Amino acid sequence: MMVKPGSVHGFVKFMRLFILLAPGMLIACSESSVQTQSHTIGKLEFASPAKFRQMPRFDPDQLIAKVSINGAEAVTFFSNDQSNSELWAVPVNVNLDESNTIEISWIEIIDDRELLLSEQMDVFYASSQTLSAEISAEHISSGDPRFDVDSDSESNLDERLAGTDPFEADPIEQVIPNCTTSDCVSANAVWSDNTVVTRRQAAFSTYALAIQRIVYCLGHADQDTYPSMDQFADGIYGPNSEIAVMDYQMSKDLLVDGKVGKNTWNALQSELTGPLEFDGQFTLHHVQSELPGCDTPIQFFQEIESPMGWQMAATHGSTDRIPMSAYLEDLPDRTVTASSQHKPVLSNSDLLSTSFQAGYQNLSEDHSNRLVAELAPNKQWLLALLHEYRLTADTQIAASLANLLRRINSAQIVAFGADMAKAEHPQTRLAGFDLLRGQQVYNSGAIEITLNLLAFESDPLILVSALNALAVPDPARSDQRMRAIEYFKTMSTHLDPRVRHHSVALLSRWGEQQNLNQHYLQALSDPDERVRTIALLSLINTEHPNQQVVDALMGVATDPAASYLNRLNAQIALQRLGMTNPQLHTGM
Repeated sequence: MMVKPGSVHGFVKFMRLFILLAPGMLIACSESSVQTQSHTIGKLEFASPAKFRQMPRFDPDQLIAKVSINGAEAVTFFSNDQSNSELWAVPVNVNLDESNTIEISWIEIIDDRELLLSEQMDVFYASSQTLSAEISAEHISSGDPRFDVDSDSESNLDERLAGTDPFEADPIEQVIPNCTTSDCVSANAVWSDNTVVTRRQAAFSTYALAIQRIVYCLGHADQDTYPSMDQFADGIYGPNSEIAVMDYQMSKDLLVDGKVGKNTWNALQSELTGPLEFDGQFTLHHVQSELPGCDTPIQFFQEIESPMGWQMAATHGSTDRIPMSAYLEDLPDRTVTASSQHKPVLSNSDLLSTSFQAGYQNLSEDHSNRLVAELAPNKQWLLALLHEYRLTADTQIAASLANLLRRINSAQIVAFGADMAKAEHPQTRLAGFDLLRGQQVYNSGAIEITLNLLAFESDPLILVSALNALAVPDPARSDQRMRAIEYFKTMSTHLDPRVRHHSVALLSRWGEQQNLNQHYLQALSDPDERVRTIALLSLINTEHPNQQVVDALMGVATDPAASYLNRLNAQIALQRLGMTNPQLHTGM
């Protein structure tokens, strides 16, 4: 869930930034002799956040600041290049006598991996009279997946401050409590009062989903940010969920701590129109309950727990589960034989059932993670799923299976995908490349196989699928990168515009350090609008601008036949290269 700026639960720290503008240092265009009157080189001085120095084992020399002014490409600065690791001074390009935007991304290097700690953004005014500007910028450190790389509902910064590993999610026993302790004794037959839900415990769970649905319908959530219940109720108990629960607790004169314990559970249960009933087979008799603030009845289902193990229950045909607890004596005898430390084992029939496959994407995060953890080392189960993926005619099931398999790093999946990509039937080849696309991010082997298979493919639709399988350059080896770039150059002149479009896009992504302007310029005159657009974007982002690029951009900016968006993008690019508005209107 996104955290609202200024929230008492977000990490908010204001810093003073000083822009010291050196007078007379104007930027000029190269050979075109075009000068700008608004850009000035200045020195930006700012302090690194003091909060970082509270992190265990923090090495200030491993800190990076990526600074972007006015939406320009961010420039990376390293702490060990600074004379003072706490007070930074970096050169920037600002606009005089007008507002400037600034964005700073703070990144820590840990074991050669980048960890985004926080971002800072604001607007400031740079005066040519005082040649200085002072701003205060808020730090944001949560509310975006980039701030939580291990998806455990704790921000990267919070984990570093707590001394936990930000790259590894908390063990499942910390997410779903181990019911072997005394506080796992249920005292309520229709609601779980024995599991406390906080941002650290049960944060990714169906418990969180139940809480979110109820507090949303009762009007305690930010409905301007989340206009629908499904947007708010995502099963992730984050900062906004905590705030909504605190608001609910305050309205009920409960202890306002943002934690859902026994008293809050009971209060939430009382909001429903009636208790949910179940029989010994975990079949619900009452599956709907209306709440004020929601236009339609909400379906609630059960997750049955006991001190002897966890059991799941849901209405037939549904994959949606909401937790309800039961007395131990209400559970069938077969459940008491399960060890409290034993994870449930899924049989092949369970894994391959149609209703289960169709619901992969609807599983809560913790259950999905457990499923992936059990599948990854089990080659027999993986093979069964792969065969089901190959044989199913149901596109929804195929998509759900592909999404699940994409989360598993497996040479077995790579080999199976390669075999499918060689098949005679086009749909099988498409599905094979989709499998390879999911594995490409893990190893260069999938990249090698895809590059080899591309040489033998001629179907345009399958070529597009194969190109999509190469969407991310890393972790390609240098020789693979060169092969891919040469292939994309060839495919950028393919007869099919879809293939040309994808090829130019990948050429820009894989060859961003190379001067490939001639290929972008050629594509800029393509008869297909999509190809021209991606060529324009590639030229805008080229690291090798020259007069030929300027002329091409000028042609687009002044072409009445070009789309409005392309003309606007071309004008923005020209301004970044030093062209002024009068020159744009007069065509030089």
